[in-house]
Amino acid sequence: MTKEDYMKLSKERLAELLAERDSKPVIPISIGTYRPSCYEGGPCTNPFHDCINCPHQSSGGIYTTSTTTSTSKD
Repeated sequence: MTKEDYMKLSKERLAELLAERDSKPVIPISIGTYRPSCYEGGPCTNPFHDCINCPHQSSGGIYTTSTTTSTSKD
């Protein structure tokens, strides 16, 4: 109904419509639970922790890189 339609109704009818509206149960809508990302202090969902700039990357293990090639001696 438009505003003009409501303006044509009597106060008694408007009160009935409001009472009817208020008697209907309100169904809450759940959008979901907010879960902070690991960047915000939440749990990491990547078991490999290999995301770019991952704050939970493992610091274990030692590795070196070199620009030279290695050759084996027979």
